[in-house]
Amino acid sequence: MAGPVSLKVLKEVVVRDNDKEVFNLNELEHFSGTLFANVWNSERIAAIEPNEGKVQYWINLEGLHPREYKEHVLNGIAWDSKRNAMFVTGKCWSKIFQIEALPTKW
Repeated sequence: MAGPVSLKVLKEVVVRDNDKEVFNLNELEHFSGTLFANVWNSERIAAIEPNEGKVQYWINLEGLHPREYKEHVLNGIAWDSKRNAMFVTGKCWSKIFQIEALPTKW
């Protein structure tokens, strides 16, 4: 499979939760028609409809991992298509967590 030919921006989408723009999105992962992005320096992940940028629901990971230092933040999302499973980790975390996304309103 060939890689990208250029780094040209093809499309930009503003992400919104209702009418409020969502900032500081980081670490994007796309699967099952949904774009997942953690909000930098928080313990939540937005599940986003990729064409319109609408937040469908939030995944709250508060308390999943102790935050010993302020830079030890949630920062990794991965999808394993063979297991149909989502994994998360963070900066300086010694563990990777498999999670089941249970939608919540933020």
